[in-house]
Amino acid sequence: MAPLIPAASSPAEAPIPVGQHVRVDDSVEFIGDQVITGGHPWRLLRLNSGAIRALRSWQDGAPVTAENQRLARSLRQQGILRLVDTEPLPLTDVTIVIPVFNDLSGLQSLLPRLRGVAVIVTDDCSPRGKELHVLVEANGATYVRLPSNQGPAAARNHGASLVTTPYAWFLDSDVESSNCRSEWDRLSGAFRDPLVAAVAPRIMGSDGEGVLGKYESRHGPLDLGPSGGLVVPRARVSYVPTASLVVRRSAFGEGFDESLRTGEDVDFIWRLTQRGWLVEYRPDVVQHHRSRPDTRKWLRQRHGYGRSAATLAERHPNELSPLRVDAWTLASWLTLLLRQPKWTASTMAIATRGLKDKLPESLEDRDEVAQRVVTKGIATSGGPLAQAIVRSYSPLLIVGLLSKRTRSVSGVLLLAGTVWKVRSAKRHVLIDAPVALIDDVAYATGVWRGAWEARSWRAVKPTITFATGGLQALLKKNETPSTQR
Repeated sequence: MAPLIPAASSPAEAPIPVGQHVRVDDSVEFIGDQVITGGHPWRLLRLNSGAIRALRSWQDGAPVTAENQRLARSLRQQGILRLVDTEPLPLTDVTIVIPVFNDLSGLQSLLPRLRGVAVIVTDDCSPRGKELHVLVEANGATYVRLPSNQGPAAARNHGASLVTTPYAWFLDSDVESSNCRSEWDRLSGAFRDPLVAAVAPRIMGSDGEGVLGKYESRHGPLDLGPSGGLVVPRARVSYVPTASLVVRRSAFGEGFDESLRTGEDVDFIWRLTQRGWLVEYRPDVVQHHRSRPDTRKWLRQRHGYGRSAATLAERHPNELSPLRVDAWTLASWLTLLLRQPKWTASTMAIATRGLKDKLPESLEDRDEVAQRVVTKGIATSGGPLAQAIVRSYSPLLIVGLLSKRTRSVSGVLLLAGTVWKVRSAKRHVLIDAPVALIDDVAYATGVWRGAWEARSWRAVKPTITFATGGLQALLKKNETPSTQR
């Protein structure tokens, strides 16, 4: 049985306070006078005129009023709105919990930067325990030691059990914090929303040496990119790592599943969201994670990440899929790969008509809405789709290069998926492409190995839906509540 997480209050019991300033999420786009797209996960919403006016007023800086509190909370729950932080919480409200196993050098670098904050270091039965103990106490932190090596989940849980402050900040010993007080000030504002259970910064790779070290600085495995928002399964940011994660202590419950050695952070985040809590990713706060320059350790890490997918897929069968795509999007790109542009145009036309038929007849500009949504949805899905295929199926694509029948399609997918993965770096380096492919192959072999060991194909089975254009259309009139008319 999964560790218990307490349920969050219902949204109706936690309204957005009157006077609170909010802003429209960067993902949101207005289509015509009645429809918006965006949020986390992405959705299509039809709003009444009062709700549209409220959104426009919030864009202009107006605060939440008594009349639109209910609307603000509903849109907040869907990732359409974000709260504008006011006062940060005091630093005395948080205790930092650091799980460690033998990482003396990491603690030597990290602990002096955490002076003035309550810190608990949980030693997971390290052979160098005495040295760790001396170092921790010399830096004014609390040292506790587990009687046996039980893994990072147990170390975090034990440290959290000693926390008496309202918030626990889980911080790995190989994370570099440049200014703890400033980072806390920018992260803690998220907790002004009583339904926020956890908030995470962006974790980028630190500057390393050699090819792998430089690659990690640009494409670290924990780096979830520059776009923030709610963390929701099946959304663009579907999880956050616990390398650096601040958690509301009252939402923590029994915490991490100690039976998991990898993937315990994803499992924890998803259980929080299942219980009604919100989790936020805040990339404007950046910390750095030390790279693994040793090739064997680097490959083992990536392989281990992939191997954990099978366990997560069994525990969360509706949340984890290596590839989630609708039939129209898949058909559009497949016909394009097969060099049949007329078929592609026909497929998109059918998808557009299908979406239009699902829109209420009372909706103005049905043609424009359907056309824009389907065209943009399919057009922008190509890169992410190719990357997802390479991420989990790259060994099959490499085998496909050996056959004349599949060589061109496999080659295009490998190239497109790899280029899409490395495109986001501020500085493009040619060597990143082959390293990224090796990264994905290591991960994919871990996924397939885990699936074989679990005797379950959930981790490698794609999810193909039949929602027009891959879109979740929530189009009942006034589906989003508002007291404005």
